[in-house]
Amino acid sequence: MQGTTLVIAVLRFEDSVDIPLISLSSSQRHSPQKQDPQNEQRISMTTTTEALELTTSRQFTNWMQEQCLSVAFTTYQAGKVFLLGLQPNGRLSVFERTFNRCLGLWSNGQTMWMTSLYQLWRFENVLSPGQLASGYDRLYVPQAGYTTGD
Repeated sequence: MQGTTLVIAVLRFEDSVDIPLISLSSSQRHSPQKQDPQNEQRISMTTTTEALELTTSRQFTNWMQEQCLSVAFTTYQAGKVFLLGLQPNGRLSVFERTFNRCLGLWSNGQTMWMTSLYQLWRFENVLSPGQLASGYDRLYVPQAGYTTGD
């Protein structure tokens, strides 16, 4: 499998400020964790088959903190769902899980739906408002899975 690079989004606000968000690279080789001198956040993860490197723009974590939000996205080629948030020290927190060809993702903050190759998954946040689990304010647990193909 060749290396893959995915740029998730570029936000354009009414005042014409562009904020590049995330790029994800995958390759067959192991990539050690890197620190960028210009404060880019790079996080390397090694799965059983390939290495993934998540890179954000310099101001991405500041923007997340200012907007008081987290980001969730899926990757079809890598078969991953990612949940991005902030650690108490302001560094990027990345949580990922593998689902075969995950693609669609929808959430209202309490419920999250995700599609994979043959399944539709419903996850529910099991934490009450103000409750934390290991420092996180959301804990999505699978509540239902529907098989949609053979």
